[in-house]
Amino acid sequence: GVPGDGVGEWLLLTLDKPSSVYRLGIVPGYAKSAELYAANGRPAELDVSVNGGKSVRVKLPDEHLKNETYVFDLPSKGELVKTIKLTLAKVYPGSSYQDTAISKIVLIQPLSKAPKVGAVR
Repeated sequence: GVPGDGVGEWLLLTLDKPSSVYRLGIVPGYAKSAELYAANGRPAELDVSVNGGKSVRVKLPDEHLKNETYVFDLPSKGELVKTIKLTLAKVYPGSSYQDTAISKIVLIQPLSKAPKVGAVR
């Protein structure tokens, strides 16, 4: 990576084929343990754009998410998604390391058909 906390650096997610992705899930920071989470920097704000369009600022909580994922809507306005760009706008600094970690990113798209739910006794 680059020296410092990485503000201004970006990730470009490119899908193999355009998809109806409408939400993104993220586990910010180094989520392996509470100690590593605190020691490393975490994204506080991301500028998110879809298909090269206008970006929106997403604020992330400073919360150790070991088994959960923070989910937010993408600014895709119903269009098929080919690229998602995440630009680091602001960080929560780590106590030991001058870096910024992301443990996981998940792309979410709607189900192709509604699930069948049956009665339970």
